Amino acid sequence: MEEALRPINPRVALAYWDSTFEFDMENPVNTIIFSPPFLGNGDRFVTTGPFANWQLPNLEPLSTRNIGTRSTLFSKVIINTILTRCRTIEISAPTAQVQFDLDRAHGGPHNWVGGHMEGLNTAAHDPVFSLHHAFIGSCARGVSGVASFITTDKQLQSNRGCCFRIQTLFPEGFPFFSLI
Repeated sequence: MEEALRPINPRVALAYWDSTFEFDMENPVNTIIFSPPFLGNGDRFVTTGPFANWQLPNLEPLSTRNIGTRSTLFSKVIINTILTRCRTIEISAPTAQVQFDLDRAHGGPHNWVGGHMEGLNTAAHDPVFSLHHAFIGSCARGVSGVASFITTDKQLQSNRGCCFRIQTLFPEGFPFFSLI
């Protein structure tokens, strides 16, 4: 998304939530991210922060968040393991091996936040959803910030171990997407 917006405004940057920082904390529930100055409280209905009393399309309040009661967050080891793969088929179900399955790993933070973030039909209603998915997009460009783009099989082979990039995220299974 960020790359698509940059031709219009080169200064644009998308905020994201890098949950590997919380993963590395002694007690991730104590993160400042789920506090009034940032995303609001992480327990019960969201009543603090910029999303206090956030209403869903059906005018219900943003569901209970129950941070840290289920699942786990992304770790740097998980991200780096996934990024050793070079093709979408290697990181997507049903063909990915468990340790390389990005969809499986990405569900951990959804369940860790709890509430609406846990449901397939409701996750996008929590503002955390966009921040979490923006981080997944940033991972696709490379955790270390290396942004070399893979365009040929020869380059793919020579960059084995650090070659997964945004260009390889969609094309194999989604020919109707055009990458910018």
